[in-house]
Amino acid sequence: MKKLLLFCSLLLSLLPLSLPAAAETENVDFTKVSWTNTNDISDEVLDYEYCTITIKQGGGIAPKYTSSHVRLYGSNNKDGNYLTINGKDGYTLKSVSFSYKSGENRSLTITQDETNNSFLCKNENTAQVNVKSVSITYEKIVTTTPAEKPEVSINGVSIEDGCFYEISKGSPAEISAKSATSIAILYNNNGDGLDEITGNKGSFNITTSGEYIIESTNGEYGGETLSFTVNIIDPEKTITSTDVWEKVLSTDAITDDGEYILVCEKKNDVASNEDNDRNRKVLPVTITDSKIKSLLAQDAEKHPLIISIKKEGENNYYLFATNYLGSTANGNYLRGESGQNYLKVGAKNSTKDNAIATISISQGNATITFTNISRTIKRNDSSALYGAYASGQTAVQLYKKGEPEQNETLKYSTKEYLDLPDFEHDVTAKTITFTCSNPNVLFEEKHYDAASTQSYAPKAVADGWNAMADGVFDHSAFTNDIILETRAYREDADGNRVVESPIHAMRISASGTVTGIESVAAEAEGEGELFNLQGVRVNRATAAPGLYIERRGGKAVKVIL
Repeated sequence: MKKLLLFCSLLLSLLPLSLPAAAETENVDFTKVSWTNTNDISDEVLDYEYCTITIKQGGGIAPKYTSSHVRLYGSNNKDGNYLTINGKDGYTLKSVSFSYKSGENRSLTITQDETNNSFLCKNENTAQVNVKSVSITYEKIVTTTPAEKPEVSINGVSIEDGCFYEISKGSPAEISAKSATSIAILYNNNGDGLDEITGNKGSFNITTSGEYIIESTNGEYGGETLSFTVNIIDPEKTITSTDVWEKVLSTDAITDDGEYILVCEKKNDVASNEDNDRNRKVLPVTITDSKIKSLLAQDAEKHPLIISIKKEGENNYYLFATNYLGSTANGNYLRGESGQNYLKVGAKNSTKDNAIATISISQGNATITFTNISRTIKRNDSSALYGAYASGQTAVQLYKKGEPEQNETLKYSTKEYLDLPDFEHDVTAKTITFTCSNPNVLFEEKHYDAASTQSYAPKAVADGWNAMADGVFDHSAFTNDIILETRAYREDADGNRVVESPIHAMRISASGTVTGIESVAAEAEGEGELFNLQGVRVNRATAAPGLYIERRGGKAVKVIL
């Protein structure tokens, strides 16, 4: 089933952000209200921009206004009169204080209710309290718009809310929120609940599949969160060894426990373990910087003739073939033959006497001369043979087997999803090979420096993509980190390109390491595709009620069925 894999730029939206302003103080002078002297001011309301003041009887005698004071009566058996101060939306009440009739030593009891943004001011005396004015301190809530929502990136790729991502296990996720003073990353930690990383910038390694939520820890961004779902894919890792043969530049490097081959650099070949009953046949090789790698596949029958060289006396050596392909009647000693240009492997019952030779090395050329016949091993100028010659022919070099080179290959398989290409990363060769079950599928790519501001918005079929020969991308020449985008396509009967897969986006470090594997969906057309929260495509007609992701025209939105 084809899975929705979106890698797209984060479209920054402006969200309301509430911040308090500096506190202000307002003095309400009861001597200046428009009431006339009255016996009852119960339920009278004074309305201001930031609050309302309501007077209540509570019990006993009704409250009165006496030209310059609000008179609140107490009671021996019941609650006294009171007034409430209620803050309006957009304002926070901080404190209140009262001034009373001159000479009075009675006061109101003030109780603050922060939840309801109000103050209850009661007369708990038995006698009356005459209030002259009230001083109210408040703060206005200023609504601003932050520059940006929290930004999340995986290996430099921006994340869009509600998208799905497919990534290799352990890939680093870097998060920053430019306008936040504190943010949190909440994610499922192996089924053990939510973990949290705080700060306005941080990083962590993605180790588990599931939903990741980014939010502010102090209410910034209006309480909005950014969430995305990650599906972990584990690459299949294969480590192989490649033999490395290095040119011998001095006889001091010849040891009894070493393995050697006879090489002709001029002809780019080696003496093989196959013969024509008299001479060694050749085997072509690639020589780079005086080294030979990957001579032949391990299961191949024909290989370079591998010889050991043993010290015999002061200046002499004898040569012993270890992988000769000749008949069982033949033995392992490498020798020449008197009066002939042969380079043969001696009989099993022969002694090593005929294999003894002197060896000298000058300017990388090895002179190996059999002492009993005075003939030197060389490469024939005109025939594809190695022999022992009295004169002429082409000089040879002696190569010694060194430490093997480790080769690591990572293979990422997405065969469970329809038409998504597999790819194999050869770390040593610094090549990435894309393949698909459909042999008619072709591959194209775009790449750019990782520091580029290139957008990751989904792309429709367009010009600017580079075709990849045999689906191979070679990144050996790059000295900086790069972002590689690859997708599969085919051509219809009219020669039009039809995209077959989402865009695979990966970051390749300068050392050649692929640090993350993601996919970006190509533009969709027609009816929107429906996916569950695990990224599995579902049939809209049979989908159960619930929350889903709908992909339409390159965008993904959450929908409820």
